[in-house]
Amino acid sequence: MSGSGGDGFGGSGGSGGLAGAGGGSGKDTDEDPCDITETAPLNSPQPAVVATLAVGSRLTVTLATGGARPTLQVDAPAGTAGSLTHRGALAIANCIRKGNIYEAEVLNISGGQVLLRIERA
Repeated sequence: MSGSGGDGFGGSGGSGGLAGAGGGSGKDTDEDPCDITETAPLNSPQPAVVATLAVGSRLTVTLATGGARPTLQVDAPAGTAGSLTHRGALAIANCIRKGNIYEAEVLNISGGQVLLRIERA
């Protein structure tokens, strides 16, 4: 079962309702599969933290392993803003396990929805 949460990674694999989200950079990553740049929605946004964000805010992407399944967490100075569950989340999680560090930049905030660009720091 591919692309629907059956990969052993937290989340439903959904896009969080933002049309066109989840696209990769299209660049050749054969040399380094962890050279990832993607656009994706913030899943389960936390309203109190989202209220502190602005377009251009830089957030930290971490792998939280305390629950039943590992989760990609997006952290802001005010706390955890939400998580990443888009199609590319599993690849990012695997690269974090290998020691790579990722950041997310806020591209757009519309109501409670937040669009991010995720890239290696």
